[in-house]
Amino acid sequence: MSCAEDGAPGRREHLFRGRRVRIRDLVSASLLEPGAILVYDRPQAGETLKVTVTETGQLQLPDGREIRSPSGAIKELCGKSVDGWHAWRTATDDQLLHSLRLRLIREAVREAPGERDQDLEARQDEFLSAAREAAESGSPHRMTVRELIGIWGARGRDFEVNERVDADLGNNGMTTAPDFRAVTLDDVVNIVLTTQVTPTAASPGLEEISREAPISPSDEISNDEGESAWDHGLTIGNLPSASRKVCAVSPDATYEEAITLMLTNDYSQLAVMGGPRDLKGAVSWKSIARARNANPDAKLSAAISRPSEVPYAADLIGLLPVIQSQEFVFVRGADRTVSGIVTLADVVEAYGQMASPFFMIGRIDQSLRRIIETSFPMRTITSLCDPDGLRNLTTCDELTMGDYRRILENSDCWAQLGWKLDRKTFCARLAEIAQVRNNLMHFNSDPLPDDVISMLQNFLNLLQEYGI
Repeated sequence: MSCAEDGAPGRREHLFRGRRVRIRDLVSASLLEPGAILVYDRPQAGETLKVTVTETGQLQLPDGREIRSPSGAIKELCGKSVDGWHAWRTATDDQLLHSLRLRLIREAVREAPGERDQDLEARQDEFLSAAREAAESGSPHRMTVRELIGIWGARGRDFEVNERVDADLGNNGMTTAPDFRAVTLDDVVNIVLTTQVTPTAASPGLEEISREAPISPSDEISNDEGESAWDHGLTIGNLPSASRKVCAVSPDATYEEAITLMLTNDYSQLAVMGGPRDLKGAVSWKSIARARNANPDAKLSAAISRPSEVPYAADLIGLLPVIQSQEFVFVRGADRTVSGIVTLADVVEAYGQMASPFFMIGRIDQSLRRIIETSFPMRTITSLCDPDGLRNLTTCDELTMGDYRRILENSDCWAQLGWKLDRKTFCARLAEIAQVRNNLMHFNSDPLPDDVISMLQNFLNLLQEYGI
């Protein structure tokens, strides 16, 4: 068992990789003293806000309430969404919290030299330094999401990858625009300072765009400390069609122009726009037929309908009723331009790609449970999966994929099966399948690898050959 599994802090934790630096980290490192006063000047409002640092790393408001988030404290005091790390400064020596955070990270790097992943982490540090310099100069780095997460050694996004990249960027006072978690792998993002992204630009509320859509996206798209985890599955921006170039006609176009564009591109609907941000509505085969049936001499403007507009970061599941009833929605990007159209067919395709792996993993789960149930007594199972009795396991129906691994990784259990297979190799593949399952169950945004179906089928065939 590794040190990480034993609960000991590894180098990544020590360097605050994978999680955000918090106020209590500054207190623990003696960079902030309990009782220190932090101030935030609001010259336009003619006031200076003050909070007090507590021994536990909280920020105590004047009314006695304690908040752990610098941005949250500002929100509570004046109702404004401001990056607290770049707003609060120490009253005694005028140091920004962000400056103290960078100092903490630099000191942590010096304290933990020569450990694992040194080359990878050195490349990350080099990238972060260059990206911060570029963002401060006003010429931010631009790259695809795929290129960005590749710097962290990842090929796809899951909870761990998202948290690690977001934390490392955030600890250095940066974020991406648009949010790298809410678009596709091949969309381009800018690496910008958090002070350059307003909450409205990062995550516009649906109520600002369309009153027809009855849901609101999370306002946690760019949280200041990562205290609230990214809790989205698929966002509307994760669908490729949400960031494709929008084909449109002007409001004074003719029926012939619109119909020709729809026929040549095999579209069922077409945007009507006065500019990149000026969406007038849409025309569709239905609206054209309805308008012409009412008045054969009517102009194209009579066929314009007003579908919903949604922000790229809106949760896809919450939008399903809207898309089902209207058949399509327009998507606004981080810069508020109309970035794409998502149709009902796009949604069906996205969820359809998950269906086959989902059902195959269900069959694998059933096969493994049957093998374990017929091979081992319940006392052996509980000793490995519930040694403290906290779960009160009574049947194999309560076992998880992780439980299967615990049992099969046990050398005595493996020997009892009598399989002429390598235990470590078998369990390594089972771990891969467990990860695929987790990505499916959490509706992770990236498409599954091309070979995932064959991997699952091969494992199923193996279980059928060696199983009972």
